[in-house]
Parts: sequence; structure tokens; C-alpha cells
Amino acid sequence: MAKADRLSAEERRESILAAAWELLAAAPLEAVTIDQIVTRVGVTRPIFYRHFDDRNDLLASLYREWAEDLGHRTQAAIDDATTIDQVMVNATRVYLDSFTTRGTTIRELVNHVGVVASFSEERLKMRTRQTELLVGAVFKYGNELDLSDREVTAEIRLFLAILVEGGIMVAMGDATRDIVEGAILRVVRAAVGGDAT
Repeated sequence: MAKADRLSAEERRESILAAAWELLAAAPLEAVTIDQIVTRVGVTRPIFYRHFDDRNDLLASLYREWAEDLGHRTQAAIDDATTIDQVMVNATRVYLDSFTTRGTTIRELVNHVGVVASFSEERLKMRTRQTELLVGAVFKYGNELDLSDREVTAEIRLFLAILVEGGIMVAMGDATRDIVEGAILRVVRAAVGGDAT
């Protein structure tokens, strides 16, 4: 407890989030409780409530942390590309890496965010940011199919839905990462043309 007391507010909050990630990696989302988290961190419930309103606030924070990391990785993937097909390949790998790293935890968080009304804003922010990044990349690297803004946005949103579904398939063990990546890249080739490898 003494060690926890020496942490700054931000460090303490991060330690609670880290403990939640660890517990969620080992147990289903519905089985992880506030008591388990505070015990793992070595703090009390009142300290937990200084940083989070309730369990849903903690889960929203985990989702937000994942979404922000995914956004940064997507931006880096775009910056590392020189063509639109490379952007799509890199984005595919970023998504699959994200789901592979966190496994079923991400699937459960995504599903939880989808059914908890108060999370709709977090989900919309994530989808909007990812869409804007990839739409921007289409116009940065060349709109080879000469599509309108609305058409590009529609295609990117469908692409993102495929990425999320592919990530969930990998996380659930429904297909190997290689199979999912290959299938997504075949769709990308059909959409953008060229050799998306």
C-alpha cells in the first residue's frame, strides 16, 4: 500500500488500467470485478473511485486507450506508405496486430461498447477518427478510382467493418491471422487495384 500511495494521480490511474487489462486477459469481461482490480493494484475502493465513476467508466477508459493507440498506429501506417494499396495493407496489419495483442479482451470491449448506451460517443469518436485518417490517405496518395468524397467515405467505413470483423475472427480463433489477412488483402486488391502485398 505504501508504494501505491507514492504514485501520482496519473500513475495510480494507469496502474489501475494496467491491472484491469491483465485481469481481462485471463478472464471474461463480466467476471472481472472492481474488488479484483483494487486487490491486484493494492489500493482501496475509494482510491478506485477517485479515478473512475464506476466499472463502466473503467471499461470506457480501456476502450478509449485501445482506440487512441489504434489511431496512432494507423497514422504511422499511413505515414509509412507511398501508395493507397500500401496504406490499406498497413492498416490491415495494424488492426490485426491490435486484436492479436489483446485477444478476446478487445472483442469483449467492442461488444460491450456496442450495447452500453453511454459508450456510443466513444465508439463514434473511434470510428470517425479511423475513417478520417483513411479517407485522408486516399486523397493524399491518389484517388485512383476518381470517387466522390461520399463514395470514398462509404468504402472506408466498409473496409473498417471488415477489419474489425477480421480482428474478431482472429481473437476468437475462428481463423488464423494468415487466413484473415489474406482474405482482407484480396478484398483490398479488388477495391484499390494493384498488388496489395
